Amino acid sequence: MTKLDLATQQELVEIVKARPHIVIKDYNGNYLMVGASFGADCSAGTIVTGAGMADLSGFTLTMSGQETLPAYFVDATAFETLVSDVQINP
Repeated sequence: MTKLDLATQQELVEIVKARPHIVIKDYNGNYLMVGASFGADCSAGTIVTGAGMADLSGFTLTMSGQETLPAYFVDATAFETLVSDVQINP
């Protein structure tokens, strides 16, 4: 998350309490779901304030799943339609 604010921090606290299903968009435009069967755990996180203009100033989370199969590909159109109202928008 590329912004430091209270609203984003509160949303992230709720996410790390749960075992969420995580959908990742890679640089090729593919969507992949991590934790499809058992959810994902948050194993690390940081709050970063960058020193330079190009440095990250925001939150980072490390999420991991314990799946027996590789991450599933998710249809981009279906995903964007379903979650357009629930994304964190800091």
